[in-house]
Amino acid sequence: MKKSKLLVVTFMCMLSLFLVTGCASKTTKDEVKKDDTKETSKLKAKCSALECIKKIEPENTVEEVNKIVGVEGKLTSEEYNIYEYDLGNDEKITLKYYSGTKATIIADYDRDSLADKKVDLSNLQGLKSKVSAGITYDEFKNEIGGSDGTLIEKSSTSNKYVWVSKKGGYVTGSFRISDNKCSFFSGYGDSK
Repeated sequence: MKKSKLLVVTFMCMLSLFLVTGCASKTTKDEVKKDDTKETSKLKAKCSALECIKKIEPENTVEEVNKIVGVEGKLTSEEYNIYEYDLGNDEKITLKYYSGTKATIIADYDRDSLADKKVDLSNLQGLKSKVSAGITYDEFKNEIGGSDGTLIEKSSTSNKYVWVSKKGGYVTGSFRISDNKCSFFSGYGDSK
């Protein structure tokens, strides 16, 4: 019973990840240019998504997050108590409180801007077996080139990071706060 429940939860997490990451629209060069000059977005908040997610804690209230970020969150789902923060520069932070007082914090980045030439995703099958055996964050990052991941999600029970390679691949890994071990990872290997 436990195995089937774990498989269902894992499948739902993977499905959610693929649905969320696959729906971002790309801006064309024509949309970026105006009168043959490149328009640049400006940061609206006190911090970038990368900086903000490090400052915000799951226990923070919406009012506290408003002060940390420097912009007010927009309630996007009253039913699930979800707030979005438009930080500018096509970055955002989402807080999901659901029915509790602790939020899951999600940072939205341009994945291409995170690409790292040190990230090697050529042996994801070997990584999968090590994750099944129990692997810590440091062991995980050393398996894929030694670079630190970018924090993309944070909750009171786990942190999720993403690693993006210059060869077109990416992998996300969730690490439990209690023992810093990887509880789940997904992604795809290098394509170039």
